[in-house]
Amino acid sequence: MFCDKDNVNILTSLLAAHRIRDAVVCPGSRNGVIIHNLQECRALRLHPVTDERSAGFVALGIALAKKAPVAVCVTSGSALLNLLPAVAEAFYQHVPLIAISADRPSDLIGQLDGQTIVQAGALQPYARTFEIVEPHDENTRRFANRRVNEALLQAWDGKCVHLNIPVSEPLFSFHTATLPDERVIRRLSLVETVEKVRRAHFPLLICGQTHSVDPALFSLLETRNGILVLPELLASAEGSYRLAFIEQNGWPEGLIEPDLVVHIGGNLIHKRLKQFLRQQKALEVVRVASDGEMPDTFFYLQGCCACEEAQLLEKLAEIEENTCVKEAKTAFSHCVNTITSEEYAVITLHDALSKQSVGSLHLANSSAVRIAARLLSSCSCRVLCNRGTNGIEGSLSTAVGYALADSSALAVCLIGDLSFFYDQNALWNTCLPSNLRIVLLNNGGGKIFDCLPGLSDSPAKESYIKAAHHVSARGICEAYGVDYILAKQPEDYAEAFQALFAGTQKRAALVEILIP
Repeated sequence: MFCDKDNVNILTSLLAAHRIRDAVVCPGSRNGVIIHNLQECRALRLHPVTDERSAGFVALGIALAKKAPVAVCVTSGSALLNLLPAVAEAFYQHVPLIAISADRPSDLIGQLDGQTIVQAGALQPYARTFEIVEPHDENTRRFANRRVNEALLQAWDGKCVHLNIPVSEPLFSFHTATLPDERVIRRLSLVETVEKVRRAHFPLLICGQTHSVDPALFSLLETRNGILVLPELLASAEGSYRLAFIEQNGWPEGLIEPDLVVHIGGNLIHKRLKQFLRQQKALEVVRVASDGEMPDTFFYLQGCCACEEAQLLEKLAEIEENTCVKEAKTAFSHCVNTITSEEYAVITLHDALSKQSVGSLHLANSSAVRIAARLLSSCSCRVLCNRGTNGIEGSLSTAVGYALADSSALAVCLIGDLSFFYDQNALWNTCLPSNLRIVLLNNGGGKIFDCLPGLSDSPAKESYIKAAHHVSARGICEAYGVDYILAKQPEDYAEAFQALFAGTQKRAALVEILIP
């Protein structure tokens, strides 16, 4: 029988699934429950060593002989610190060790509880810590599964890793008859990934923000119909209107559900597709990224392919036409829903940009990028946004930096009022580039907060959460030598943008659109 601790059972199951065959174990009470499981799991050979410092080097020796990762399990407290010499040696020899430490629950750390130290990060920089907490619901269980998978994949990549396992009392309860059937995330080659797409009934390629792919590759993929491309606007690919359609209308009625998702790029702006895919019951997801990272964005990650995104697209373009993909394209239409002043302003700006020679469009978080992603199906220029963390700080400064580095073309920044005033010091620059153009949507506060269910019930909403204000950018522009143009009504937008992009502009310029 196995123990009744979910995190320990997840760990044990995946150690076996990832072909870890040897574990050096040291005595202790807190790690006793882990050792029990390792002994019960017939896939592992246990090697008992009392001294933790020696145990680490014994594991190193086994790993050198077997040319495979080896686990070494210690109890909580200073026992873990004794592994540091062996882990450092393994790190510099490029030999993978898997350090497994039992720990107290986090609420006991720093509370004068026996054998309790801060164990997370104790083996850095030689081994990255993966904290595997005791799950309490399906989300935390999935997270524990992914973290163990990620750690063991890194071990097979030749890295030392540290799995820290908090275990609560009572410790010793052994009533679980079998180990859980855990999801195993595997490394896939490019060939294996493409073959999965070839065999899939209805495959999707979901593209988050990316700077590394030539848009022509996306265009080629679009014509071949081997996989349905669902790109964000920030992927600079054809077909971003499909994600906007899903965001507005949900998954198209009557369209079959996908059985495979290939996921590339960074953050997604839209949420509704993520929510739809997370509810599927029969879905396989493959993450493709050159850095080998494995975010489980859609909750069904089963494979990771470490290759360049451009390489993947080139191979996907060679896949023969998929009938389901070809027919699915007719289920999506462009979203043209310009009922608000902000939406009308963005549509008018897009029309103005199409008549200009513009090098880049910089979208600020958070309303500006969401509106643009919903309404702009494509842009002739490069589209950028700070979607790494999605913060409002620095959007204007990034656009200034880009304009400084590429003075040959206009850099246009579409920004909301909170983002603009937060980052107004971006204009405090003695070398402010003359090719910078700013479109400020000023609606007097964080209007996106109006969309959050239940927030209107709070008396703190307007003044403290939404940050309502009556500030104008006119004085800021005058202080920093930026040409200022004001547009108060929708009928003024087109004329304001014409003035913004007029060839007579000799310095940076800003249009402030006052949203009623």
